[in-house]
Amino acid sequence: MGTNRIEWIDTAKGLGLLLVFIGHLKTPYLATWVYTFHMPLFFFLSGLVYKHHCWNDFIVKRFKRLVIPYFVLGSGIFIIWCIIYMCQGENLVEYVELLKNFLCQRGFWTVWFLAALFVASVLQWIIVVITKDNRKNILILSSFLCLLTFVYYRLGGKVLPWCIDVACVAQFFMNIGYLSTRHYSLVGKELKTSLLIIAVLFIINALSGFACIRFSGDSLDMSIGMYGNEILSLISAFSGIGATICFSRLFTNRFITYLGKNSMILFAWHSRIVIVLCGFMYKSLGWFQHFSILEQILYTIMTLMIILIVLIPITEFVKTTKYRIYFGV
Repeated sequence: MGTNRIEWIDTAKGLGLLLVFIGHLKTPYLATWVYTFHMPLFFFLSGLVYKHHCWNDFIVKRFKRLVIPYFVLGSGIFIIWCIIYMCQGENLVEYVELLKNFLCQRGFWTVWFLAALFVASVLQWIIVVITKDNRKNILILSSFLCLLTFVYYRLGGKVLPWCIDVACVAQFFMNIGYLSTRHYSLVGKELKTSLLIIAVLFIINALSGFACIRFSGDSLDMSIGMYGNEILSLISAFSGIGATICFSRLFTNRFITYLGKNSMILFAWHSRIVIVLCGFMYKSLGWFQHFSILEQILYTIMTLMIILIVLIPITEFVKTTKYRIYFGV
């Protein structure tokens, strides 16, 4: 997106980031709802700002933007967990397994998203080239690839190295996002929205998400290739995406927009570093050990505050250095 950022997209990303926090904090009731659409939202927004370039320019930009931060941010998580393992007296096998999971990346840690987004971006580029940017053919080929992946999961397939299978579903959300702005001016001012539309979309999202869990026993979790009832999952995901986009176009907040503009470190490190360390701290202090509804609410609020207090200053510091590109900021 360069310097010509679109404010409501950053707002939507900021809202998505807060939803990711809520999901990983396992906030009562909200966490289950969040998983119905929060990761598809990020892939969809990535598709919205897709601009086609020649292969060399495209792969260099994607590598700098996603692969380098994957290894830099992932290494930070790896180091923290090596220290944790050292304190716990783990043997060498556990360290090797940790490194293998990081390098192979099968839905491991929060940085799985960067691996999946990189592969999905490549798939999207290939689809646009093959179809010569034809709207109908993009939709057909993208849908077919997504359908094949659903069949793969139905046959018992597991997450592949570097989330290749996850990327095959992610590219579908990305291409729908691309088609939305490429052919229907979703990014422009033409889109009309209202509180009623937002409410209807959220109701559809909640009902279809609940029905998916009720009838299939599973909700949507892209990191491990879990989709429950695929049709209901897609309905829930797209209605949730639509509601978030409409809300973001109606209401803007400087702090949430800031989070959207500076989401990389917060996204990568909040779960496997800050939340984990908070867990050790709470245990040593005897806090939040019974997990009543009230304790869960207090746990969510306090941990969310700690995430922001710890990671925003780190983000701001990194932004002042010449190494910011390595962190994706």
